[in-house]
Amino acid sequence: MTDYAILEIGLHRHDATRYRIEPRLWLPDEDADRRPPGSVSLLVELDLDELGALDGQPTEYGEKLRDCLFIPPVRDLLTKGREVLTGDPPVPLRLRLYIGPSAPELHGILWETLRDPHIPGALLTTNDNIPFSRYLSSWDWHAVRLRPKGALKALVVVADPESEEGTKLAKVDVEGELKRAKAALGDIPMDVLCRCEDDACAELDLNVVGRPTLNAIIGHLREGIRLHEGYDILYLACHGKLVKGVPMLWLEDDQGRISLVSAEEEELTSEERRPGLVLLINQLDQLPRLIVLASCESAGTGSAWDEGALAALGPRLAEAGVPAVLAMQGSVSMQTVAEFMPVFFEELIERDGQIDRALAYARATVLNNDRPDWWMPVLFTRLYSGRLWYEPQFAPADFDIWPALDMAIRKRKCTPVVGPGLIDFLLGTPQEIAAEWAESLHFPMAPHTRTDLPRVARFLDTMYTKEFLLDHLEEHLVQQVRQRHPNQLAGEPENSSLGHLIQVVGEKRREAETEAFRVLAQLPLSIFITANPDGLLFDALKEADKDPQTALCPWNDYIEQPDSAYAHDPNYVPSRDKPLVYHLFGHLEQPISLVLSEDDYFEYLIWASHEMMRGAKSEIPSDVSAALNKNALMFLGFQLDDWSFRVILHSIVSPEASKNPLRYRSVAVQIGPEEGRVLQPRLARKYLERYFEDFRNVKSSVYWGTASDFARALWERRENWKVD
Repeated sequence: MTDYAILEIGLHRHDATRYRIEPRLWLPDEDADRRPPGSVSLLVELDLDELGALDGQPTEYGEKLRDCLFIPPVRDLLTKGREVLTGDPPVPLRLRLYIGPSAPELHGILWETLRDPHIPGALLTTNDNIPFSRYLSSWDWHAVRLRPKGALKALVVVADPESEEGTKLAKVDVEGELKRAKAALGDIPMDVLCRCEDDACAELDLNVVGRPTLNAIIGHLREGIRLHEGYDILYLACHGKLVKGVPMLWLEDDQGRISLVSAEEEELTSEERRPGLVLLINQLDQLPRLIVLASCESAGTGSAWDEGALAALGPRLAEAGVPAVLAMQGSVSMQTVAEFMPVFFEELIERDGQIDRALAYARATVLNNDRPDWWMPVLFTRLYSGRLWYEPQFAPADFDIWPALDMAIRKRKCTPVVGPGLIDFLLGTPQEIAAEWAESLHFPMAPHTRTDLPRVARFLDTMYTKEFLLDHLEEHLVQQVRQRHPNQLAGEPENSSLGHLIQVVGEKRREAETEAFRVLAQLPLSIFITANPDGLLFDALKEADKDPQTALCPWNDYIEQPDSAYAHDPNYVPSRDKPLVYHLFGHLEQPISLVLSEDDYFEYLIWASHEMMRGAKSEIPSDVSAALNKNALMFLGFQLDDWSFRVILHSIVSPEASKNPLRYRSVAVQIGPEEGRVLQPRLARKYLERYFEDFRNVKSSVYWGTASDFARALWERRENWKVD
């Protein structure tokens, strides 16, 4: 994963023709941004009428923009930023144009024609070493999670509604649009929503899953989340129209007739409102990472059906939380789309997954092919890194620790420690739960704490009661699991317990051979540690023909353990066939045992530190202590920079662990820092690796990928760790 520099140029309205410009430069290995002296009072003049008079003259238009935007302090900052392009190693300079909420009219400017202030006659937006995008902040709380390259999937929508009497709507070349989409997406699997009257789709070998209606689009996006973690790409080809500045899309109804869909909420009556496309997409649990809005053309010569509607829809979707939106600012020709899209997607998939770099390369390609509308593709994004996918790997990538991990598993000197990332699919992430609670129960603290579940839980515990907190948690989780898995739970009674619902969903999910819990259950190990309150690991071990036992960490005086393995048999010793599942943070069947709020974590940590000092008299079973302090630890489903993970690390790894010279190297499994959480991913990765490497001298390695990625890789190596 390469690092990069960022030059962000912000524009905010000052008066009728002048705008406040705020340039900021982030360089690799620097913590703070750089700004020119007096940057708080820098103004530029952008005369929209004067620019409009240059429509159809992209060269003159771009030169005018260059002269307006790159005043000396901004140009000097660009000069400093370009130094990274010739550094050792060279890294890209990401150029982001941030248009503030006070100046939405600036989205109508053709920024993609911008000329380079340093190289006479050169375009700035075709340089893939200085990838350009329109950057937007978002009011949305969705985390942007990337997926590995091989797991990408697309939903393609082509709408060709039947024209009604009095409606002049150009016929959409559905077969042509599908051919272009398939050629563009290459090997990326795609589901299709379209209305096929002939054998075109069959000849193209497409998986048509329905008609291009609004309900079908939202329904398949939602269903895709349940089945395979969602669609990464939504490719939408349809006509559009601007009505009083609001984008309207020409989709279809169930009978194939015109269904005009607004981007924004519509008022049907004084008491009834219909949600628009933007709100419906925002309400999804997981948003597409990239939405491509392709203008439809019937003849490819520039008919004006689009009217700029799709480009106007772009910033609305980005502000609503969609990580990246590629739109066409005008009626792009079929020929340009046919040349642009395959290059864009091939560069995106085969190079490094950076959307803005792929766009710059594809734009340069169509420009070199003398396409007059080369400037029409525009990227709206809220991504810091610009990445669509990542490559799972150990860090550093050139160091292979798999043989050591295989040996540790085969010799039963490995202890898995399971975290909340393994049950995100089931109940949502802790951050999502916290954000929903903060919104519904009026959490009053700083915005950046609204996704901190321990802190939000402490607020509920303080303002209400512990009993309210635990009851609210149970109701919320029941609601979440039913909403996320309606098909799997369709026949379950309304009064089914949370534990039963989780069991049903888990059983169906484990039908996949490389499902994480199923893979863990195949390991020839005797002790499994979990920080999760569910029984999914226990159920997976039973399915693997083992006789699992459980025990809860007794971190408070109210925890009872009638089902504990040690209560049934004081002489119990965990084994491969009769393994122990030890719950660090409690179990849902005994809510008082859950470590949930900030105060709970403090109490747990204090208790754990006392237990470490008690040694042989500790209430922690000696088998568990030995598994944690002598074996390699395999952490799955944690974010290493989370406060909760560090509490676990301090509570289960004693200082004595550093005195064991024979201990195997441990592994921490986590994806790289989530988009938006850090400005410099490379520095963040270095910090986390060093933190984990130096912790109490326990030798460790970080696997950059999800627990699911790791489980798949682990299963592929099963012949190396299986024991007869």
